[in-house]
Amino acid sequence: VVSINAYAYEEPMIKAPFSDDPTSFLLIGNSFMYYNNSMHKPLLGIYNSIKNNTLNIKARTFYINGSALSWHDVESYINNPNVGAFKFNSQNQIEPFEDRSYDIAIMQDCSQCPIHPELSSDFHKYVKKHARTLRNQNIEPVLMMTWAYKSQPSM
Repeated sequence: VVSINAYAYEEPMIKAPFSDDPTSFLLIGNSFMYYNNSMHKPLLGIYNSIKNNTLNIKARTFYINGSALSWHDVESYINNPNVGAFKFNSQNQIEPFEDRSYDIAIMQDCSQCPIHPELSSDFHKYVKKHARTLRNQNIEPVLMMTWAYKSQPSM
C-alpha cells in the first residue's frame, strides 16, 4: 500500500515584522502576563541583553485578572489622551511623556479561549478587531500563547 499526502501551501501575507528594532511595547492580557515576574520584565531583560544594556525602551501594560481579549478596550488604550500621559520623577514631580506611540502590541487571551467550544469564535473575532485597531495606528499585533495545562497537554 502506497500513501501519498499532498498539502496546499499558502504563502503568508506578512513575511517579516513591521519593525526590525522595536522600542515600545504594549502588553494586553491577564494574570498569565502579570504573575511570575510580569511579562514586561523578562521581555525588557532580553531586549537589553541584545542591545548591550541600553534601556531606551518602554512598555505599557494592561492586565485584567482572569480576562479574555473581549474584555479589553484596545482602542482606548492607544487613543485615550490620558493613558500614559505622565510619570512621577524621583522628586515626585510630574513629567509628561512626549511620545506615547507603540511599535508592537503583545496580546494574550485566556488560556482556554482559543480552543473552548463556546469561546473560540470570540477569540477569532477579537483578535481580528484588535489587530485592525492596532494596525490602523501602525502598531504590529503579536499573539502570545499560554502553555498547556498538565491535566490537558493537548491544549
